[in-house]
Amino acid sequence: MAKKLMIQGTMSNVGKTTLTAGLCRILAQDGHRVAPFKPQNLASAAYVTKSGDKIGIGQAVQAEAAGIEPDGRMNPVLVKPCGSGTEVCIRGKPVPGITEYGSMTKLMPEVLSAFQSLEKEYDIIIIEGAGAAAELNLMDRDIANMGFAKKVSAPVIIVGDIERGGVFASLYGTFGLFDDAAKKLVRGFVINRLSGDPKHLGTGPSRLTDLTGVPVLGVVPKLDIHLQEEDIPGPIPRDDSLLENKEYREHQLDLLADALRKALDMDAVYKILEENT
Repeated sequence: MAKKLMIQGTMSNVGKTTLTAGLCRILAQDGHRVAPFKPQNLASAAYVTKSGDKIGIGQAVQAEAAGIEPDGRMNPVLVKPCGSGTEVCIRGKPVPGITEYGSMTKLMPEVLSAFQSLEKEYDIIIIEGAGAAAELNLMDRDIANMGFAKKVSAPVIIVGDIERGGVFASLYGTFGLFDDAAKKLVRGFVINRLSGDPKHLGTGPSRLTDLTGVPVLGVVPKLDIHLQEEDIPGPIPRDDSLLENKEYREHQLDLLADALRKALDMDAVYKILEENT
């Protein structure tokens, strides 16, 4: 059975996709067979695999980071807004008749089946959550964050974006809203997009650990890395035609991996992975 780790966030666009891609790159560089996985994605654009499956663009980027072909199993539920309605793709294929978000809970068996299939082929799976991990109005029908993590007993790292302010409150609040079973799965916090010296955070990280019992595994600086975006444009205007060049994309992924190796406690990450062998 594959080792697994899930990256969840305090809100949308805190860096889950990029962190997942970076971890996939590092693990692949270290000689592991690693695959990305996102149970459910909501995006207006999609990547079409060689077999014609529609998946999230983020999962395609993560697959390239891992050195493997994008696969419909890597994003088994893709919800695409289309005009006044939505298109729901299951393992890359559009499925009619699913029109309400509440219906997503019925798709958990499909999500688990896709995940279990990947588990048979890879050593490690890095799972990306969706949006905010602690939306109280969604917890009873969640297939994308803790609802999925509980099903597969995946250890979880929670990411917060310091650039948007209130990072300690958002990390602490997200953890505090979890039930006891979810809290037991949280193995670490990551503070993302810091401009400046991590020393300026003072005792913030240690106080967060004292309050939650969860370590801060790293403080990631604001990075000038060019990757394909799903819906939200990057903070720096880019010439996306550059991304048509595979060597350019590979270089960007290597830069990301180098930055994360410096920012994260990778020994701790590997220890977390070993816990679920």
